[in-house]
Amino acid sequence: MRDARNKRTNMNIIIRTKNCDLTPSFKEFIEEKIGSLDKYSVMFQDDADHDPTKETAKVEAIVEIGKSTLHHRKGDFYEAECRLSFPGKLLTANATSEDLKSSVIDVREGLQRQITDYKDKLIEQSRKA
Repeated sequence: MRDARNKRTNMNIIIRTKNCDLTPSFKEFIEEKIGSLDKYSVMFQDDADHDPTKETAKVEAIVEIGKSTLHHRKGDFYEAECRLSFPGKLLTANATSEDLKSSVIDVREGLQRQITDYKDKLIEQSRKA
């Protein structure tokens, strides 16, 4: 079932790590959370892109995760950053917390907020025209 969902996505997710290891389960977690933003890519495509004979535009997400520094006195702090490039638009979000999963979730929420703000802006501009 997971394979079928990944085949229909137009998002290319690149994951980079710094000062930590990437387990297969955490890689899957990141792909699930960030990949869910692919549903918003429809609004960045032209009407011509909805032609089934054409290949749809690719959305690329570069996710960087890792320990922010190695010198904290109380516990580790993890940082997650994602640059999401839609055709014609680049969005960036980052978060730092004591839990790496929380950082990824915060980044996803930040990107989702930016996408909806941009969508509202596009709708408002089209109404003025």
